[in-house]
Amino acid sequence: SVPHVMVAGLLCFMWGMLTALGLSNLRYSEAGSSRNIIIVGLSLFLSLSVPAYFQQYGLSPNSNVSVPSYFLPYIVASHGPIHTESGGLNYVLNTLLSFHMVIAFLVALILDNTVPGSR
Repeated sequence: SVPHVMVAGLLCFMWGMLTALGLSNLRYSEAGSSRNIIIVGLSLFLSLSVPAYFQQYGLSPNSNVSVPSYFLPYIVASHGPIHTESGGLNYVLNTLLSFHMVIAFLVALILDNTVPGSR
């Protein structure tokens, strides 16, 4: 068995490498453009804050649901803030909007295709 300290160190290293790799793709864009800076900044901000809002609707500590502790942030799918007539649609929307990457992708995609660029 691998010690927890080693796993944590590898996780930090891999997360840093993936983040650096993702941000290195910005060199192919106009980094000096205020439009691109706002799109990247807003998508990063919303990708951190919107899932935090959705995850606060998780189960209460007094509930009798037995799931592993690492699944607790994602239990929001059945108890999230979105309530429509369709239970399946509630489940899908609450699940997708509680993931950081989905929010970052959607915000960046919408802003990149709607905000006019420089010519």
